[in-house]
Amino acid sequence: MADQVAPPPAVRMRSRVLDWVEALAKLIGASAVVLVALYANSLQSRLTGVSIQSQREQAESQLRASMFNSLISPIAGPQRGDQPIPVDRELILTELLALNFNENFEMKPLMEDSVKRLGAEKKDKQGEDPREPLWSIARRIAERQKAAIG
Repeated sequence: MADQVAPPPAVRMRSRVLDWVEALAKLIGASAVVLVALYANSLQSRLTGVSIQSQREQAESQLRASMFNSLISPIAGPQRGDQPIPVDRELILTELLALNFNENFEMKPLMEDSVKRLGAEKKDKQGEDPREPLWSIARRIAERQKAAIG
């Protein structure tokens, strides 16, 4: 036991500094692993959110396309030669398209054509203007668009 000699103070100081550096390196390494894991998790959640939103938009587009076909097929039906669809059916088709798809289509040409045909074919009715339902729908759509802007 007498052979053991205490290390000089410089060696002890160096040993303490190395112990601190080693502990600090371990903490920095562990912290870096945690930060990288948190960042990766954040990126993964963003990608998942974007993917879900994309799938939702696709499903909505498919639903709207299916709805569009379901609305138009029974009303327009198969065309016979150059005959236009009857005015009553054109009115219903215009109303359905205007109310359900006004943000997807420019409705003005269809509405104007329907108003002209209704005015020409239904003039003999007394009382209410046969074009009033279309005008009412146009006002309704305009109000919706104003509300969406405001």
